[in-house]
Amino acid sequence: MASNFIVEKNTIGVLLEIFDRIQRAKDNVKGKAKYHFNALLNAEPDEPKVSKILAGFFLQETNSEYRVLKSFVKKFWGDNLAAMIKSPTISTEEFVKDDKRIDILVYEKDKYAIVMENKIWDALDQPNQLANYIEAMMGGSYNFNEDQIYVAYLPSTNEHQPSPNSWEGRGGDSYQERFKDRYKLLGFKEKILPWLESSKEVQEIKDNPHFEHSCFLFIDFLRRKLDIDNIDNMAQKEIEKQLREYFSNSESAIADAERLVQLIHKLPKIDINEVVKHLAKIRKEKTKLAMQEWLSYLQRDYPENFFDDSTKAHMAVGTTVPYRGTPAFFSVFIWNYQYNEANSVVIALTKEGAPYRKEIDPKVWNLVRGKKYFKKGHAWLYYKFVSFEQAYPLLQELVRELPNI
Repeated sequence: MASNFIVEKNTIGVLLEIFDRIQRAKDNVKGKAKYHFNALLNAEPDEPKVSKILAGFFLQETNSEYRVLKSFVKKFWGDNLAAMIKSPTISTEEFVKDDKRIDILVYEKDKYAIVMENKIWDALDQPNQLANYIEAMMGGSYNFNEDQIYVAYLPSTNEHQPSPNSWEGRGGDSYQERFKDRYKLLGFKEKILPWLESSKEVQEIKDNPHFEHSCFLFIDFLRRKLDIDNIDNMAQKEIEKQLREYFSNSESAIADAERLVQLIHKLPKIDINEVVKHLAKIRKEKTKLAMQEWLSYLQRDYPENFFDDSTKAHMAVGTTVPYRGTPAFFSVFIWNYQYNEANSVVIALTKEGAPYRKEIDPKVWNLVRGKKYFKKGHAWLYYKFVSFEQAYPLLQELVRELPNI
């Protein structure tokens, strides 16, 4: 039994080594292919700009027919909803409730409303985000019945799903079950990109060269940002070279790829979900302790400005930051997202700072673009996923630098 365990343990080591070699081969090819130029990649469009591109496709008319939009709706909701589309209103960043904005909204009065939340860069959900949009569609000037409302959530991949809190409406009721037949999870990788590439309605619009070119650029942009471009094909020879070199030089008892595959099939079946569940529990306990420690630092370093939301479902602790004479213009906080257990450092505007967002956003971007992996938020300005060790030093750095932008 012990010898089998050693063989299996060695097999996992071999798999990791092979994986590392394959990744190095891909990186090598990517380095050689860096002159494959696409203006969209260099522009680094944020989520609102990607929404405008997608909405621009939906706006295409051919003989008064919204063929692209109808193809999209038919693909993901079916013929009945697609048949309703006659003269749609299509907008982006639509203000619907207080400062809440729907990324893409398609509707026709008294017929249907399609709410699309674009999460291509996997931004975190705002509290009660989807519920707020649904309730806005049922009230105000829209006044739709609940069964006339359709919701689409568009992350980079289907692995990113809305948080349970995002569905919670006024009074704590959840819309998730009620919308199960009218809600679609449409990851750009699994759903949007394949639809764009295969839709006859999209591909057959040849009388508009601007649309055809825009579609080509957007598809190429998505394939490369989602890491599913033709790099794999280009890298095959390099990968084969690496693997042949590895197997010929390996002193392991695993002589060839066929033997390795046989050993993989013999590995015990492990319930990964059970492992993840217990590791997540340990991590949550560690996060609670870390929040308490960060809070003590904030009370020490920023005694007049700290805030404590660590007891809420989305744990957060942070401080407000002054700017141009306004004592609490920014808020900078460490936030733990309950759905995917990720810690992030977030730069947001307070109510006092919110009216100046358009002016202040590019200044904050100039500050954070040198700090790798900051992502643009929606209600927030920018956020960055961090390790436990990085969180508080990064918060301190931002608190020092933001007043001087």
